[in-house]
Amino acid sequence: MKKTIDINLAGMLFHLDEEAYQRILAYLEALKKQFNSIQGCEEIIGDIEARLAELFHERLHGGKQVIGLAEVEEAIRTLGQPEDFGDGEPQPPTNEATPSGEFTEKRVRRLYRDVENGFMGGVCGGLAAYFRVDPVIFRVLFLILLVSGMGFIAYIILWAAIPGARTTAEKLAMRGEDITLDNIKKSVEEEAQRMKARFQAGAEEITPAVKRAASGVGGTTRNLIEAIGGLVAIVFRVIGFFLLLGIAAAGIALIVVATNGFSFESDWTQGTPLFAMAMTVLPSSMNMSVLWLATIAAILGIIVEITALVLRYTFRVDIPRASWRWIHGTAILSSLVGVIIWVVMGIQMGLEFREEARHIEAIPLAEGRTEWVLTVASNELDIPNNHLSLGEFMDGLELYYDGIALDVKQSMRQTPSLECVVESHGANRREARMKADRVHYDVILQGDSIVLGDLISFPLDDRFRGQNARFTLYLPVGHTVYLDESCSDYLDRVDNIDNMYDPQMAGKLWMMTEEGLSLYAESRL
Repeated sequence: MKKTIDINLAGMLFHLDEEAYQRILAYLEALKKQFNSIQGCEEIIGDIEARLAELFHERLHGGKQVIGLAEVEEAIRTLGQPEDFGDGEPQPPTNEATPSGEFTEKRVRRLYRDVENGFMGGVCGGLAAYFRVDPVIFRVLFLILLVSGMGFIAYIILWAAIPGARTTAEKLAMRGEDITLDNIKKSVEEEAQRMKARFQAGAEEITPAVKRAASGVGGTTRNLIEAIGGLVAIVFRVIGFFLLLGIAAAGIALIVVATNGFSFESDWTQGTPLFAMAMTVLPSSMNMSVLWLATIAAILGIIVEITALVLRYTFRVDIPRASWRWIHGTAILSSLVGVIIWVVMGIQMGLEFREEARHIEAIPLAEGRTEWVLTVASNELDIPNNHLSLGEFMDGLELYYDGIALDVKQSMRQTPSLECVVESHGANRREARMKADRVHYDVILQGDSIVLGDLISFPLDDRFRGQNARFTLYLPVGHTVYLDESCSDYLDRVDNIDNMYDPQMAGKLWMMTEEGLSLYAESRL
């Protein structure tokens, strides 16, 4: 039976037998004497105690709760003997025994994961330390391999196969440095300075020793949690990488727009769907320069903000707090200006749809005829490449639109007629009526044939404000009309006693009866 003594190392409680206690006490006293004349001695000793605590913690398990002399000696061998640091110079490789009876040899470079300075698992940092290159080289290499599908698998395999550099000795071995006083002091002081800087910056940093103490559920569980966290981090960093590529492309596009397209008269924009769409909906008092100004301001603010966030949190670029506030404020102000201009344009455009007016024209047809043919002819204009899905395209200063509709109704008189009702919107009724009056449409009467143009047109300055033309053919009872196949897309809610849908009515002969329009023949007689 051995006597046990409780000690506190780095805030952790350990049970040591008497021999182990005497050995660790003597070791710490020797270290204090060794480092007594060095600035920051207490911090160095505190860090060594934390290292001892983590080494002891790794040796404990369910069946072992007491630290013995063997565990103490093993921990001391990991950290090094005080006399090994005596002159602060690396010991030459030799197989001769030291006065303490131990052998010393020069440390060789070993491959570890740099868990403290790595972005995820520390694989790239460890490889960079082993090959003495910048970690960015390996990070870029893994991102390139990720595109081919091999980078992710390779990273996970290396993460699982390469151990992490957690102790001071492992960190020195990772860098290929000898265990000397200078190296130990430098390593401990650098870590202490990093901890102090993070604390002063307000970052909550948990030391590796505490992390390992909190992960007492077992190494397998800890590795699994670290792997999941690393996978999530990989995803975000890959997204950040491609975001930077997208931002670069958007920046180039903005430069092109700013240098070539910030003008109403710019040739390169007038042949594009964007220009055609913008000129149909922009408020009448605005031109493309205002739209470009709003778009560039809004997108530029977003690009600046995303770039700064990606550089700061994905690639760990150190941005001073003053610079960060300036960048953040500039980005918000730029986007806010763009959004405000868009909102003003949207409100003004909405106000231009406030009132509606109509222009009605009655077109008399030839008397003495009872049979009619209704046809829609395609406009012979050369439709440019900026033809839009809405059916709008521009030709010089005119805007063309396929906004026509056809209907057939019973006439209350004994003579047939064709009525055209043009509708338009405007900021007020007068403006809406003037826009409706300026709408042009084509009607050609040739004997019993009624040919309608498939397009209406109006001045580009009127913009698109819901302009449309509805043609209604009024037939007395007993008159017939053949709806040509070309009318299929333009028939709109035509009432008939056969309850036939509008597109199906095309290509058939119809007669007006007392009850309404009735199917007379499946084809033209």
